[in-house]
Amino acid sequence: MPKPTQTQRVLQLITRRWLSPLEALQEIGCNRLAARIHDLKKLGFNVEHKDVRKKDTHWRCYRLKGEK
Repeated sequence: MPKPTQTQRVLQLITRRWLSPLEALQEIGCNRLAARIHDLKKLGFNVEHKDVRKKDTHWRCYRLKGEK
């Protein structure tokens, strides 16, 4: 069985919960989460985001909004 791609692994994670760039890096070694989200959107998946702000920094978290 072939190893899942990063995009497939990101899809598995955002199906269950919000995913931040740091979590994507720590859990699956993906340091370009926004690029993988872009790939999923091109495939027709409905991905939503929320902006998180802490002190002087901010980032965007993603999750799957609905079915393809």
